[in-house]
Amino acid sequence: MGVLLLALGAGMPSPLLAGSKGPAALSREHRVGSSSATFRTPDSWTISVSAGNNPEVVTADGGDVAVRFLRWDSEFGLDSLHVMCLVERMAEPMALDPTLRYEYEFLGGERAERRILDTAYAVHYAAPVKGYAHWRHRVVTVVGKGEGICIVSFCPVPLWKGSTKARETLKAVVSSVSLP
Repeated sequence: MGVLLLALGAGMPSPLLAGSKGPAALSREHRVGSSSATFRTPDSWTISVSAGNNPEVVTADGGDVAVRFLRWDSEFGLDSLHVMCLVERMAEPMALDPTLRYEYEFLGGERAERRILDTAYAVHYAAPVKGYAHWRHRVVTVVGKGEGICIVSFCPVPLWKGSTKARETLKAVVSSVSLP
């Protein structure tokens, strides 16, 4: 039985909630690279994989929102890996304002022999990405059992603030990660 990251998002709804304001059903299961970790997405999301690289990268694209999984077949220091993943972006680093507005940073915990850090912040891109210049990024870093995984979610700030369904679906995808 896997360890769910749902504990990081206390109060997050079940992905099976019905209704237009709740998250979309997470009916498809995917693997995070060569890891035994899995995550779930709605049917309409597309998945791209860059396997065999270090890190392995799996991107789940839900149109205006996305979740990127970076996986290393090695345990890095938790803080070091989290900082490496905090610079993951939707566009080239030079295409954004260096000022970040943190919602929260370095919230930590431990689950089943894995250590976890969680940070969320807003980024302003110089040129719009997918039609939006302001984005909310959330980075959840998990280290343990011989691997390091970063889960980076991307959501346009206007969508994060204005669409309960988009916000809850994105939270549900991140929360669906299962680590054996």
